[in-house]
Amino acid sequence: MQLSILIPTYKQACFSLVEQVHSQAMGIAGLQFEILVADDGTPKDHPSHQDNRQINALEHCQLIVHSENVGRSANRNFLAEKSQYPFLLFIDSHMKVDNDRLLANYIAHLDEKTVVYGGYDIPTPLSREQRHFLRARYEDHCRKQLITEQRQKQPYQNLHTGNILIPKAVMQRLPFDQSFRDYGYEDVIYGKNLQEYNIAILHIDNPVFFSSFESNAAFMEKTRQAILTLVKHRNKLEGYSTLVSYYNKLEKWHLVPLLRLMYKAIRRPLHRNLLSNHPSVTGFQIYKLGLFATTLKQLQETSK
Repeated sequence: MQLSILIPTYKQACFSLVEQVHSQAMGIAGLQFEILVADDGTPKDHPSHQDNRQINALEHCQLIVHSENVGRSANRNFLAEKSQYPFLLFIDSHMKVDNDRLLANYIAHLDEKTVVYGGYDIPTPLSREQRHFLRARYEDHCRKQLITEQRQKQPYQNLHTGNILIPKAVMQRLPFDQSFRDYGYEDVIYGKNLQEYNIAILHIDNPVFFSSFESNAAFMEKTRQAILTLVKHRNKLEGYSTLVSYYNKLEKWHLVPLLRLMYKAIRRPLHRNLLSNHPSVTGFQIYKLGLFATTLKQLQETSK
């Protein structure tokens, strides 16, 4: 049994995650493993550097720090190229492992032709403090989509790269799309590409968990970046993005101009709500759709 555990990171202290995974790997008899962490150019004065330097002290572990930001997809491809074993387990650095059989469950499903996705989850029920976070409320609202049986109904559309086992042979044939350099949707396009190449995906119940939730302001900024990515790559993602599907329906019904007007009218109070301690998930969905429509119009006007 041979496994490369690959953790891309940026501005994230992840020594605790590495310790959790390392402990499991050391406890599996006969397992040859490595844990590679690639920091995608985090600024030198960021506090995560001090925490992450401890990674190199662990057996079979290595921290690699890029001198500049290469992008989320390129960083994952770099880790895959650097790895030495035939199976690659990607785990996002902001996750934690509450499941003491995470690695054992993946090892039980090793197959050179199959991608295995274990999913992710959040605490349930959310605490009063956690309900102040927009990200927590949104993930809680979407919880049904996290269930293994639900994911398996549309295996290529319900794929995230934060906890996924990919045979190295598959990665060599189908690396991550490096045109997705900024935040968002690199996992969605990877699911689409896997389907186009007829590569099997197995969904199992083997989740990792959010270690914490970012502030509402930080999550809103991530959302803005993701919408910019979606607008830029909307043609590639058609049929794989719910937001694009909703927009196309509104466009078919000639309702997009009305959406933009409504968004313009409510944007400021909506934004204030989403930054508050009582953010609305429905408001967040309206915000994303309105931002997509507005950003797309701006792009179309500048490209004329």
